[in-house]
Amino acid sequence: KPLKFLKGISIDNTIIITIFYILAGILAVTGLVLSVISLPGVWLIFLSAVIVAIVSGFQSISFSTLIILLVIIILSTFLDNLLATLISKKSGTSNYGAIGAIVGGIIGLVIANIPGMFIGPFIGAVACEYIFAKKNFNDSLKSGWASFVGFLLGTGLKILVNIGLMIFVISKIL
Repeated sequence: KPLKFLKGISIDNTIIITIFYILAGILAVTGLVLSVISLPGVWLIFLSAVIVAIVSGFQSISFSTLIILLVIIILSTFLDNLLATLISKKSGTSNYGAIGAIVGGIIGLVIANIPGMFIGPFIGAVACEYIFAKKNFNDSLKSGWASFVGFLLGTGLKILVNIGLMIFVISKIL
């Protein structure tokens, strides 16, 4: 049934619904890409789920399902950060190493794109442990390795959760 839109112009509901579903798909894919580069893309995927829920009148995705998805997202974000922190602390990484890993990841991403994002946390943690925490080079390397492993595990967890969310949302669109 047509919607009245802008003073007498009518647009078929299916066109508007299709546009919103395409928007939801674009948000979900963008969210996954952001997660790969360690940015919080999971919220864009959640937004795509909200769009699908609203457009379907909460028939495809219910309000309670959105709440469950929100809890999963919050837990995965918390676990991602906790995992990286625990691995770093277990290896004896200081706060300098943790900060160095974050700064190194950002600088690495800017300078060398995706490879820099993976190498940057390692180099940043090693450099900060060696320079600021005054650790010997071998201990600094150990901290850098722990930061790298924590980054990979945390990013892997985020990507798995986000792929699961995307599959769920896409299955509700189809």
